Amino acid sequence: MNAIYPVAPPDVAPTSMNPTDMPPTNGPRLVPGSTHFQVIEEPQYAASGAGEHLYVEIEKEGYTTDLLAEALAKTCGKRGVDIGYAGRKDRHAVTRQWFSIHFGDEKKLLGLADHLPANGRVEVKTISRHANPRWPS
Repeated sequence: MNAIYPVAPPDVAPTSMNPTDMPPTNGPRLVPGSTHFQVIEEPQYAASGAGEHLYVEIEKEGYTTDLLAEALAKTCGKRGVDIGYAGRKDRHAVTRQWFSIHFGDEKKLLGLADHLPANGRVEVKTISRHANPRWPS
């Protein structure tokens, strides 16, 4: 299934009857592509900087939240229940999402890409610690 994303440039000429190729109207157009759709998670509270849970903000594209959580568990030598997150983010977008890893070791995050398929992109943006986990929803 293709996702629909906002705002095409108004100078794009139509080449077919595909809705994404139609000329612009009075408002914005929808265009395909993950770079046109971004989701940034805003946590309810900031990590305190201390605690048994490693907090990791990750920017991803082309991966589901579940796949990334599984890769984090494998990377850090943890079980799936040791990984926390709040909600699932769209894999057809550029998303930033926070994960917690119970007793996680930030040095092990260097191997994260080794546990993911090559068809996406992942980047660790921020690392901190907190006493509470992020809970799956």
